[in-house]
Amino acid sequence: MFETCLKFTTVDELGGSRTSSTQYVRGRSSRSEWNDGRLRACIRCLESGLNFFLDVDARVYTTHRPKYAGQPLEHSGYVTQITSETIDTGDRQEMFGYVARHVISRSTTTPDPASGQEPHESEIEGWYIDPPAAWLKLYPAKPGARCFLSAHVRGRGVDEFKVSHTGPNETGFPLITTRTSRSRFRDRDGSLREHQSTHRSEVTEFSEADLDPVLFLPPRDFRRVLQLPGEHPYPPALRWRMRWEMLRDLLAGF
Repeated sequence: MFETCLKFTTVDELGGSRTSSTQYVRGRSSRSEWNDGRLRACIRCLESGLNFFLDVDARVYTTHRPKYAGQPLEHSGYVTQITSETIDTGDRQEMFGYVARHVISRSTTTPDPASGQEPHESEIEGWYIDPPAAWLKLYPAKPGARCFLSAHVRGRGVDEFKVSHTGPNETGFPLITTRTSRSRFRDRDGSLREHQSTHRSEVTEFSEADLDPVLFLPPRDFRRVLQLPGEHPYPPALRWRMRWEMLRDLLAGF
């Protein structure tokens, strides 16, 4: 049976480090590969609900069935305000045979004053294309759905979020994004300090050619183990990417 396919390589720059990963998509399965001194891979299959983590050099793998539902978290009693806007600049550029649009997204998170937390802002400047067919099959469009990451302080409970947004929702496939985050915090002396970080991500290779189904299963000669070698198998930029992928997996399952 014919399946839509996608392969792309992404280069991430974060905190002075530069990492590269390649993702393969075929039907409802995906595979991410990266090299941190060892060639590693993560395979996700939405049909079976299984994840496989591979150390290709050691020829071993682990199996994991993610559980997204957990114990309900107690409400903290605080209300966090999130204000966001999306601006289509009107600029267009051809990339990999698609017409990419230049979009800027800004958001401000304002914690409840009683929480003792400080506000933070973020801006994403990016170039987006309409999602390729394989990407839409793996992550079907969810009109009106919103997905964002938030930090949770252990033992405090979960804040209530109130979100306001202006501008068109950008639901395209990102080819180039530069995310700048600005936050404020108080040090041990009580002095207010500011922190800024930048994460740039760029797709450098892109193909919709057919992919071999064997890419999406551990090779038969690999040995299954309880834990892969190494305590920190994922570079920081890739850990953030995998968190987003897990959230997309969850939304796609609804």
